[in-house]
Amino acid sequence: MKTTHKTLGDLAEIHSGYLFREGYIPDAESKHRAIQAKDIDIQTRTFRVPEYCVQVQATPQPQHYIKENDILFLSKMNPMAIFVERTQPNLIASSYFFIIREKSEEVLATYLAWYLNQKPAQTYFRSVGQGSTILNVTKRDLMTLPIPIPHPALQEKIAYLDSLAREYRREHEVLQDKMTKLISLVSEKSLKKAERNLDL
Repeated sequence: MKTTHKTLGDLAEIHSGYLFREGYIPDAESKHRAIQAKDIDIQTRTFRVPEYCVQVQATPQPQHYIKENDILFLSKMNPMAIFVERTQPNLIASSYFFIIREKSEEVLATYLAWYLNQKPAQTYFRSVGQGSTILNVTKRDLMTLPIPIPHPALQEKIAYLDSLAREYRREHEVLQDKMTKLISLVSEKSLKKAERNLDL
């Protein structure tokens, strides 16, 4: 079966993130948490939810809230798509992101997120993106991106393999962190033992 192509704008809604005009101000009375660029794990393509709530200067619109099955697209610096597996109430995306929300049954959100991180899409972003030093992908750039649409069964296989790869990277990061802490602990104990022997 021949693979068809459509633009991302045909397949999904694309919304800008919430603009914090006065910066990110912690607010204990607020219920809103905001995902910023620093909350993204590049290796595993996931995000962490900030511990503190922030002040919002204007009431966020419905499209600013992150929902399950959304795609967070980091539009500045290093363009990257993050599939939202789970979320929580009052979690919003900052203006560093676009929120991509599927509107067509032709594609899976997991497949879309995968494709946005692949070489053809990344090459496209770098060819149309603005900025000489810091790349900036616009909403128009996203809307006009051509998306290949393979058979749904192939989309599911691709998305499944991508999830396995991301899980492997997560586990590898955890193991690496444990090894680093273990090496540090052993080294510290060895140095202290050596110092005691010198004192003798």
